[in-house]
Amino acid sequence: MKNTTELSLLLKKYLTKRIDKEEYEILFLQLSELSNDELKKIVQQELGSVDADPDLADELIDQRLLRIYSKINSTIADKSVASISSGSDKPSTGVFRTWSWIAAAASILLVCGLFFLNRSEKADIHPGLVQRSNDVHPAVSAATLTFENGKKINLDTAVTGVIYEEKGFRIVKSKDGQISYEYDNQHEIETKTNIIETPKAAYTMVVLPDGSKVHLNAMSSIRYPVTFRGDKREVTLVGEGFFEVVKNSAQPFIVHTEGQDVEVLGTTFNINTYDAKKGSKPHW
Repeated sequence: MKNTTELSLLLKKYLTKRIDKEEYEILFLQLSELSNDELKKIVQQELGSVDADPDLADELIDQRLLRIYSKINSTIADKSVASISSGSDKPSTGVFRTWSWIAAAASILLVCGLFFLNRSEKADIHPGLVQRSNDVHPAVSAATLTFENGKKINLDTAVTGVIYEEKGFRIVKSKDGQISYEYDNQHEIETKTNIIETPKAAYTMVVLPDGSKVHLNAMSSIRYPVTFRGDKREVTLVGEGFFEVVKNSAQPFIVHTEGQDVEVLGTTFNINTYDAKKGSKPHW
């Protein structure tokens, strides 16, 4: 990675609101050119700076990486508008590169436990879905998997590897806590529903049956079938989730929420349905 000292300095200036316009442009140009590993390293360095710079500890917890998340959300919104306005189904190379970086950055921030809710800035990610504030600060990977028969598995204490198995499929937990599904024959699987929900101050990531990924924020839940059949891929979200949807024009992906349904063919977006006053407690 080139100019790591300069990049770190610019990032610190940005996070502490001391960056000027020219430096701002340079910073995000450099960030967009980083690989996933390099970006993760930069984020980890910023985390480590808390101990080295105690005067900035509160700013980090309450604002610094929150603004990175807000910037990612704002960029997604800008790209969504640009894509819709152009009317083109084939994004340019530059746009594709930006989208790839946005998805990677959001994933890395979440994995690091920094998927903060936007309390001080509003970033509308999808038209019609209002981003609401909340005081939840995800810090650890934790969630509960509930089956249709009521059985529950505590995912943060479950062992790595196969955590559940029945005819036709297995549910697997990776070393980093990601939940995914492995199939022998999806056509033999009974149509059943699973629910994953996160408690306060936690997050998790699940790979859905079609390969789409959902980064689930604190006090949130997602309900989905163990296999997608028919002409639609439908899930139901309560709270907040960042989606990386596998493209399939023959089977649209639909996210049902209390206020609105969002339908896409394949893209990356965030949905926030938190209740500003009461929080967003999963309920079915």
